[in-house]
Order: sequence, then structure tokens, then C-alpha cells
Amino acid sequence: MEVITYEYIKTGANEFRFVTDNNNMYFVNFVKYWQEDVVRFISGIEINVFELYFEVENKLSNGFDNKIAPTIFRMLELYFSFDNTVVYFVTQRNDGRSSQLFRVYQLWHKLYKKSGRAFSDKILKSDRFVDSDGQTDAFVSCMTHVDHFDEKIDFDKLTDFVLVEIFPNSTIRKA
Repeated sequence: MEVITYEYIKTGANEFRFVTDNNNMYFVNFVKYWQEDVVRFISGIEINVFELYFEVENKLSNGFDNKIAPTIFRMLELYFSFDNTVVYFVTQRNDGRSSQLFRVYQLWHKLYKKSGRAFSDKILKSDRFVDSDGQTDAFVSCMTHVDHFDEKIDFDKLTDFVLVEIFPNSTIRKA
């Protein structure tokens, strides 16, 4: 099944933009995790850790758009072609909609898995709920490509380890 995506442009080292058919402009950024040296020191392997961050810069219309998720996953594929890369995304919102946004991401992932794209059946994904005492709680998904990750590493344990580093003093559990 051919999946139609939007064309995107690379606007920085890890930044992309695309415009939808409804002229909504999206900004997508893969933010390199600043403490990955700690992860490498503890795990014993070099791991590239990125946070997937995106936002609508110019929203002219609402509604479901079946090209947005495949476009973002196409960008993810660029990062999954590198060894030992983990990409995570966080839904942490002050308006109480974290779980709704997390469900949207879950749906996007399911659609991607059904798409038949080259990487669609090779993505490991581990979901967590982060309870940060006194702060806004978050849902987090960590993903990697099975063929480009050291199979000696337990990905669920690595996910927990990375999230403890990112969210110190928080309670982390499977979502």
C-alpha cells in the first residue's frame, strides 16, 4: 500500500518544516539529548538519543489529515538508519490533554505499522508514564530500529534508564 506524505524541507541540522494541503505549517525538530554521555557511560555503548518535538506554526484549519503522521514517520526513518539511535517523544501538557495527545501518537504508530513502509515492521517501541511530583505528568514513547540497535541491550530497561536520567525524582511505569 502506497502511503502519501507531504514534501518537507530540512531547515537546520535536525529541523524540518512542511506545509499541509490546508496550509497549516508544521515544524519538526529532533533535539539531541544533552546528557547522552551519561547514558553511554552507564550502558557501555554509544547511544544517540533524540527527542522528537513538533508544533503547528501556522494553523489555518482543524481536522484529521492522513498525511501528517506518515510525513513525521518518514523523518523518523532518517534517524533510525543510524546505529544505536533512540528517539523519544513526550506528551506533557499543562492543559490536561497529555493522555489525549498520547492516544493520537499511538494511533499514528499503528497506522505506520500497517503502512508497509520499509521500517514499519522493525520499530521497537516502549511506552511509559512519568509521574513528576508537583509537575505536569507525561506520557513518553521511546523508539528504535531493531536492525540498528545492539541486541544485547534490553530495550525496556534502557528506556527506563534514559527516562530516569531525563526525569530525575520521578516515578516511571509502563503506560
